Amino acid sequence: MRFNTFNYLIASSLFILASCIPSGGPSGDRSGGGSNGGGGGGSVTPHNMLLVAGNLQSATVGTAVTVKPRIRIVSSSGVGISGVSIAFTVLSGGGSVGSPLVVTDVNGFAETTYSLGGTAGTNTMRASAPLITLPGTPTTITFTETGTVGAATKLGFAIQPSNTATAGVNLTTQPAVAVMDGFNNVITSNNSASITLAAFVDSSCTIAAGAGFSVTTNPVTATSGFSLFSGVNHTVAQNIYIQATSPGLTSACSSVVAVAPNSPNKIAFTTQP
Repeated sequence: MRFNTFNYLIASSLFILASCIPSGGPSGDRSGGGSNGGGGGGSVTPHNMLLVAGNLQSATVGTAVTVKPRIRIVSSSGVGISGVSIAFTVLSGGGSVGSPLVVTDVNGFAETTYSLGGTAGTNTMRASAPLITLPGTPTTITFTETGTVGAATKLGFAIQPSNTATAGVNLTTQPAVAVMDGFNNVITSNNSASITLAAFVDSSCTIAAGAGFSVTTNPVTATSGFSLFSGVNHTVAQNIYIQATSPGLTSACSSVVAVAPNSPNKIAFTTQP
């Protein structure tokens, strides 16, 4: 009887001990969890890139878009992967990014500021992972933004006047003046600027040329950002520069116009007898 009791106690102890050992052996099989959360089986490695935020925005030229361009690196099961180097590279438009290289955070996200270039229109920037090969798609994300013109600040010659002319004869190429923002974009919505032309003898347009300069209509009010002039001529043979002015806007000074004497058509006394 004592022998049977002893065997029973030994068997019970072995059963209890066996129930305390994890399945799969003493070391356990704990693969598939990943340090970035998300659970599930399989190893957690970078698979592809996702667009999170910041695409298809508009901003004034030379300023940053409101929402930072943001991407995420994920595994094949959608788990965010940290520690991946992301390059943000401007492709077109001449803008700039705040951080050209960003490492993904604990949840796989990376972002940067994006300032648009000075030319109104399309700006593009690409996010890529240059140090690894992503087996999935997409492997890169392109952000496409639109730069809009700024406020009117200055004038500029959209069409320069002829660089040579004959005294008293209308210039072959008549000037056109544009209303511009600080990045030389034409403000096509401007229909109010009153633009006046005048002649000067220096390239800074500070010394007036005096009598002899004429324009058919002066000033001319801008239409869709442009003032087109006609009948511009100068009766004195000299080099002149044409200045365009409008209240509240920085003036513009043209390239030189070399005015030559007209053909002789009369005789006059320079000294009376």
